[in-house]
Amino acid sequence: MANIIKFKGGGGARVDYNGLYGGSPNGILKTTPLPTSLSVSRTPAGGSIGNYALFAGGDSTVDAYNYSLTRTTPTSMTFNADSPVIAMVGDYALVTGNTSASTVNTYNLSLTRGIATDLQLPMLRGGATNVGNYALFGGGYYSGQNWNLMNSYNTSLTKGSPTALSVARNALTGGTIGNYALFAGGRSPESTVDAYDSSLTRSTPTALSASRGSSATGKVIGYVLFAGGSYDSTGAVDAYNSSLTRTVCSGLGVWREFMGGSNFINLSYALFGGGNYATGFSDVWSYDSSLTKTSITSLSLIRYSASATNIGNYVLFAGSSDIIDAYENTFSSFYLYAPIGSKYDFGGGEQTFSTNKISVSSPATGYIKFKKGVVS
Repeated sequence: MANIIKFKGGGGARVDYNGLYGGSPNGILKTTPLPTSLSVSRTPAGGSIGNYALFAGGDSTVDAYNYSLTRTTPTSMTFNADSPVIAMVGDYALVTGNTSASTVNTYNLSLTRGIATDLQLPMLRGGATNVGNYALFGGGYYSGQNWNLMNSYNTSLTKGSPTALSVARNALTGGTIGNYALFAGGRSPESTVDAYDSSLTRSTPTALSASRGSSATGKVIGYVLFAGGSYDSTGAVDAYNSSLTRTVCSGLGVWREFMGGSNFINLSYALFGGGNYATGFSDVWSYDSSLTKTSITSLSLIRYSASATNIGNYVLFAGSSDIIDAYENTFSSFYLYAPIGSKYDFGGGEQTFSTNKISVSSPATGYIKFKKGVVS
């Protein structure tokens, strides 16, 4: 993150860096000590908005974690989200999911709560994601039947009703890749995938390699991944690229419903952990941009039902407890460039560029005062 401020004299610019990541990923480290626990033990939905990772629902509670993993507790929701899903659009995170209420609450960049227009129907076990200028909520179960309804919210929180899903279903999973929002799988069982482009036009790409509901999703460079879920005894993982071409990856080897899935912000790894509801798991797997699977340090406890999200250089896991697990992607140092004579400070006091480059440790917080000139 960088903010450019012009000097009054017009001779250069100052750039402030706040947690700038660079270099090559060296691995994934489970952080210790553990972050502050959730304010209430539950299984929420996870999502990120601005400078915060949110864990919302499981009841009406919302917990927020900043880049330092310091927890705050924003105003609670106006309803009990017993089947929470969360989607982001513009400056808002939208939360819904209740057996009898169609309420949608919003949280802005300052974590101030608002209320958006209701869904068409209450959404139990629906799917959520975003594409372009829209947050999307689709499917779900209500009044004894599955629904195929799709709800959209734009950056002004105006609600729309795009083309319905091709198949009515619940326990579907939303994910985004390139210009497409995907709604994958579901209970009946179901392997269908519906894709919505940034104009909310629907298409139907190749189905999942197995029928499954309540799967987890994460992203790496070039792919969105759908992992595990009910009905799939292999724990298979399907990856879709920005052309909606499907690749079947090495699976997790067991029925793995209700996992948590997320990714690092730089998309170097997708992480999947916990789940299986009846027996529970604590193991965590990563997938890199080559879709190679690796086992990493286990969660601190068995999570029968898990959720995950990211903030800064961390992926956070919650669910089945108030305990939060955090995984950090470690990076090497990297170079920043400026004309000779420029000033900089990344924690060691202000210094001067004697050549055109300096080496800084990732993540880098500090500034460069760029002198007018050329980087050769």
